[in-house]
Amino acid sequence: MECRICHNADNNSEAIFTEYEIGLHEDFRYFRCSRCGCVQIAEQPEDMNRYYDPDKYYSFHCLERYKNRSFMERWIDKHYFRYGFWKKGKIGAILFLKEVKRVYWIAKLRWNAEASILDVGCGDGMFLHLMRDCGFKDLTGADPFIENEIHDGNITILKKDINEIDRKFDVVMLNHSMEHVFDQSTLVKGIYKVLKDDGIAVIRLPLFSDFLYQKFGKYVQSLAAPRHFYLHTLDSITRLFASANLQTVEIIQEPYLSGFMASEKIRAKETNTPQIHWQKLLPVYDEMCDKYKSDCYMFVLQKKTAIRPL
Repeated sequence: MECRICHNADNNSEAIFTEYEIGLHEDFRYFRCSRCGCVQIAEQPEDMNRYYDPDKYYSFHCLERYKNRSFMERWIDKHYFRYGFWKKGKIGAILFLKEVKRVYWIAKLRWNAEASILDVGCGDGMFLHLMRDCGFKDLTGADPFIENEIHDGNITILKKDINEIDRKFDVVMLNHSMEHVFDQSTLVKGIYKVLKDDGIAVIRLPLFSDFLYQKFGKYVQSLAAPRHFYLHTLDSITRLFASANLQTVEIIQEPYLSGFMASEKIRAKETNTPQIHWQKLLPVYDEMCDKYKSDCYMFVLQKKTAIRPL
C-alpha cells in the first residue's frame, strides 16, 4: 500500500483498528508509513454517514449542552473565555490561572473581533456560538455531515466541504476535523484557496503518540476508526502543508489530559476491567507530559507568499 502523504510504498506495516465510540465494533484496516510515519486507513468506507449517527456522535450535541449550562457555568465561561481571547478582566485572569488548559490554544493567538472566521468541520457550531458570545461578528462554519444548513444571526453553517466555499476569510480553523477528511491533498489546497493572503489558518489535531500506543494499543482514543482517516506525525503533517504552499509559522503542543483519559475509558470498557481512577493515572500522564506533553497539537499556518510575524 502506498502512503497517500509521501507516496512511499516500501515496508509499510498494517494493523486492524475497531470502531468503539458509537458501539458498532466494526474492524478497519490501517497501515503506517515507514518513511513519514503517518497512520492511515487503507480504504475509505462507502457510507461514512453510518459513523456520524446524529443521535450518538458527540459533535452534533455540543451546542445543546452549551445552551443548557447552568447560570454559574455560563458566568464562569463568560469570564474565562473572554480572558482567553482578549486578556481582559480580573475574574477571567484568576480563572485562567486556575485552569489554563481549556483555553491554552486560544490564549496563544492574537484575535480580532472584526475578523472573518471559517470553522471547517464545525459540527453543530458550538464553538462559533461561544465566539459570538465573546464578541466576534463574522462567523461561518462548514460541515458536510450536518442535517441542514443553519442561519442564526451572524452565524452561518453550511452543509459543504471547504472546496465548495467561494469566499475568503481572515482566519480558517480546523478544530479536530482535519483527520476526518480522506483526501488530505485536496483539503489543504482548499485551505489555501479560502484563506486571505494575509490570513492565518489554525489547525488543531491529534498526532501519533508512541507513548500512548505502547500504553493503550488499539484502544488509543485518537485512532477513532473509521472517522479518523489519518493520525499524522510531525513529519507527515509538515510535508502535507508544504505541498499546498502553506508555511508553518508556529507549532504548539497542548497540555490536555482528555485523550489520555478517553483511551483508558475505552480500554476498561472493551476489556471489561475496572477503569483506573484519573488521580492514579496522573503520575503516568505526568511522565507522558515530560516526554511528549500530549498527542494534541496546534499548527498556525500562513501562505508562503505572505509570512508576517504573529
